[in-house]
Amino acid sequence: MTLANNKKQFTNIKNLVERCDVVVEVLDARDPASCRNLEFEELVVKQGKKLVLLLNKVDLVPFETACGWQKLLNAVHPTVIYNCVGAALSSKGHGEGVLIGHGPLFHLIRNLT
Repeated sequence: MTLANNKKQFTNIKNLVERCDVVVEVLDARDPASCRNLEFEELVVKQGKKLVLLLNKVDLVPFETACGWQKLLNAVHPTVIYNCVGAALSSKGHGEGVLIGHGPLFHLIRNLT
């Protein structure tokens, strides 16, 4: 179902986005492409808001896969690899630009506002 199919839902989401400075879209790291809502992303961008994509459940995929998705999605919007226990993942080593945990997420949001 698209946002436009449900006018009340679309209006509620549009009003909510209007009140935000930054919008975080949470994507399942196991299949981020199928979790994205391009219509929602377009709405956010058209309203001049910043959009951050957050890859969640990264502990369920190989770390290299999560990094690959981050690199691909970063071409469109800032993308964060998120793990509530970031220390466990960060100890595996990661490339430049990979953000893990709530600290870097909050830092990114502060920089966008």
